[in-house]
Order: sequence, then C-alpha cells, then structure tokens
Amino acid sequence: MTLTDYLYIIMAMVNMIKYSLLSLAIIFSFSFIGLAIADDSESECPTIGKYTSELRNAMDATITENPSVANLPNIEDANGKKENAKTFLVLVATKLKSTGFNATAEVLNGNDNLSTGDIIALWKEGDMKMERYDAIQGDPQKTVGSASQTIFTGLIPLNCTADGGGKGCKCESNVQPIDDGSTFTERTIPGIPEGYMGLDQLLVFFLNWSKYILGIAVFVMIFFGGVKWFFSQGNPGEISKAQDIIKNAVIGAILLLSAYLILYTVNPDLINGSFTLPGIKTVPPTTTIDPGVITSCQNLQALASQNNEPYPRKNSAEVDTLIADIKSKLSGVNIGRMYTFDESYGYCNYTRGDKLCGKCSHAVNSCHYGGRSGKDGALAIDFAVRGSIGDRIIGAAMASGAKDARCENSSGAKVACSSSSATHVHVTSKSCDSN
Repeated sequence: MTLTDYLYIIMAMVNMIKYSLLSLAIIFSFSFIGLAIADDSESECPTIGKYTSELRNAMDATITENPSVANLPNIEDANGKKENAKTFLVLVATKLKSTGFNATAEVLNGNDNLSTGDIIALWKEGDMKMERYDAIQGDPQKTVGSASQTIFTGLIPLNCTADGGGKGCKCESNVQPIDDGSTFTERTIPGIPEGYMGLDQLLVFFLNWSKYILGIAVFVMIFFGGVKWFFSQGNPGEISKAQDIIKNAVIGAILLLSAYLILYTVNPDLINGSFTLPGIKTVPPTTTIDPGVITSCQNLQALASQNNEPYPRKNSAEVDTLIADIKSKLSGVNIGRMYTFDESYGYCNYTRGDKLCGKCSHAVNSCHYGGRSGKDGALAIDFAVRGSIGDRIIGAAMASGAKDARCENSSGAKVACSSSSATHVHVTSKSCDSN
C-alpha cells in the first residue's frame, strides 16, 4: 500500500469517529434533558423538619429581644437581595447556637446559589445533613419579624454554604440526620473500588480525549489536502480529490464544534471535567467492609472512643486561645470565616481523617482532627482569606505561638498568599504532632 492509501484509511476512520461523536453528543443531550425532567418531577420535600419547633422558638425569641430588627421592612434591593431579612436570620442563627445548635444564614438554595437572604439552615452535632428552611415570606408589606416562617425545604449536605463549596444542594427528603446510635443511608453504586474511575469520570475522560484526537485529525487532513493540491500540477482530478479532502475535514471540524456546543449547553461540567452523575458515587466493595466498622459509623460516640477523639467534636483549649490572640492582634480586620474541625464530613472528626465512613476534607491525622495523638479536639485553624490579610494573619499567628502558619491552595499545598491559587491560611497550634 502507498502512503496515499494509508492516508485515505485514516480519513475514513476520522469520518467514522466524527459521526460517532455527533451521535454520542445527541444521545447525551437527550439523556441529560431526561435527567433534568426527572429531577423536576421529583416529589416535593416534606413540609415538616425535625427542628421546626426549635427554629420557631428561636425566631420568636429574636423578635422579642431585637424589636428594632424584627420591625424592619421586608423589602429587597434592586439586585433582589433581602438585607433586612438576612440581618434578622443572622440573629436567629446566633440564638440557635446559644441553645446547642449549629446554624447559618449563609446557605445555598436548591440551584447551588447563595440565597437572597431568606433561607436558614440548622443542624446538631452528629447530624450528617443540615435542615434548610425558607424562613421569610416574600410579602413586602410585612416586617421581617411578621414575615418569618418555618417552611422546611429539605436535608442538604453540611457544606452547602457560601464558602463551603457544596454542590447537589437540592432537597434530599429520603435521607435523615442521625442522632447517636441511629442509622443513615446514602445512594451508592457498590463494587466500584476507590481510586478507580466511575461512569461519570469515564465519560469525561472519553470526551476530553476525543476532542483532542479529533482536533488533531482535522488539522492533519486539512494539511494533507493542501499538500495534495500543491503537488497536483494542475491535474483537475487530483485538485478535485484534494478539495474533497479539505471539504470533509472542514465538515468534521464543524461537527466537532457542534458536539462541543451541544454538550456545553446541556451540562458545562461535561466540558470542564467536573461532571458527576447525581446520586451516584464510588464506594469500596461491600464484601471488604468490616461489619464492626459499619456499626461504628452509625454510632459516632463509639467511633470517637475507638480513636481517642473527644465527643462531641470541639476545639482544643489551645486553639481557642490561639484564635483569641490572633483576633486581638488584628482587631478591626476582617479575617474571614474560620474552620477548625471538619464541618463538611462530621464523622471524620472521630476517625482522625481515616476514610472508614467516606471521604474527609483533610488528610489522615491532620491537625484539624487533633493530629496523631491529640485527644482534646481540633489543633488547627483555616482562615478563608488570602493576599495581604493572609500575610497579616500569618504574622499574628506566629507571634501568638503557633507552630506553623502558611497560605495553601485547595489541595493543601503551601503557596504565597499573593498567589491566585491561594484559598486559605492554615495555622497549626504548637502541640500538634502533624500538619
């Protein structure tokens, strides 16, 4: 076979792949449209949450104790923000915290966007999800106090907050928060070992490599057509063949771009590489899980005892003192939100980050979990800031006796606070025997 024959074979393969990719794109489009329709047709969330009465009590107490805020008009600004309502809910969250709850008004709505100021979420120590409530009516004729309500809108992951990075914050009415000793369930596909690609990851891998390979193939065919035309020596037959090659390559490029646009329109995560199938995650094969571990994961207090961790989760006295010292040295400076123990995956605070019950936010034996041997609570602090404020926090922390303080990126690697990849300042207290 001649070189020309080989190139024609390659061209035929390119044509076959490009039409296959277009077909696949159309299939994906209808599949994800179907998923979207299915999501919209899900049954509504229950109207009553576990902590509804406690939320109502906190609202009533806030109205009584803060009449100046409760009597503010229930209005929104030109951007749809309800600042008066949010001010009221921040006070409600503070009241809930004083009664043993965790609560926040910086919560994401069902579209994973920050609320306009009328939503609150609360949970108790040991809960695997938090309860989200539509807490303020939309009536602008009322005050924020009289517009307060307790409409339960579902259970959502603990990291569905403004700076928690949560996704999938729609109602999960089939998952219940747990108290000590109770059980919880999550939808999983058993038998996919950790460290291996799931179906969603394989789809992204295939799509990413397909666009690169086909892009290169289109370039090669256009180049080959140009070369063939150049050496045709005016032969009409050869020129026609060269033009057909270039035309087919251009058609292939158009189809490739069309497939890209279709996929981006249906779900940008397919193109960005962050696509996940809703309700599906990888877990270790069920045949390899120790039944004793399952029991422990359902009883957080027993899990804490096994790993010599305090229950409920807490900061060590050393970290609380360190936080107070840093704040005093930076009085008047907005040091951002602080994180000590793991708020996204609460069970990890009782396993020292060992993935016995699922993924964790930090590495095994992280100082956020008390290090390797700490037994008094969290020994590290993360400040959600960077830049010059990050540098000032580092200076204040070291002056307050911290073991280490540095800016890190989202992977936990040390970077300059001025770096665009910096996401937070990580401070380790003196007695921690880890990072």
